Amino acid sequence: MVNKKKAEYEIFSIWWFVVLAIIALVVAVVVNMYVSAEVDVRGYESGIMYNQIANCFIQNGFLKQEVLDNNFDIYSFCALSNKSIVGSNLFFTLVLKNESGSILKKIQSEGTSYFDDCLVSNMGEKGASFPKCVYRNESVYYFVNGERKYYTMELMTASNHFGVNLNLMKKQAGK
Repeated sequence: MVNKKKAEYEIFSIWWFVVLAIIALVVAVVVNMYVSAEVDVRGYESGIMYNQIANCFIQNGFLKQEVLDNNFDIYSFCALSNKSIVGSNLFFTLVLKNESGSILKKIQSEGTSYFDDCLVSNMGEKGASFPKCVYRNESVYYFVNGERKYYTMELMTASNHFGVNLNLMKKQAGK
C-alpha cells in the first residue's frame, strides 16, 4: 500500500509542474502582448490641440480682441509650449476671415508643415505616415465700433509623432 500512495504523489507532482508551466507560459504571452501593443493617439492629440487653441480664441461665440493685435503671440496667449510644438511632430494653422472672405490674420506653427499631408489624408488617402488631422471652420463674432461682425475661423491641427510623452501645456506657477 505504501508504494501505491507514493506513485500517486509522484504523478500528482508531475501534473502540478505541467500546470505551473502552462500558467507561466500564459502569463509570459499576455505580458508580451501588452508590452508590444501599439496605441495610436495622434487623432486624440490633434483634437486636444484643436480644442486648446479654439477655446483660447473664442469666448461665448465671440472672438477675443487680443487675437487681432499686431504683436499677438499665440504661444503665450494660449499657454502653449512653443518648444513642445516646434520640436515635435505637431502642427497648427489658423486663418481668420471677415464676412467678404478676406484674410485678416494667418497664424501657423513653426517647424514641420503638415498642411498638404492633411489635405491629402482628408481626401480619403490612407497611409501610416500621414498625420492625423482635425480641420474645422467655425463662425465667430467680433465687435468693431459697437457693431457686431461675423468672422470665419479656419483651424487645422495635426499630429504625427509616435510613442512620446508630451506636455502641451506650460506648467503654471503653484501647480
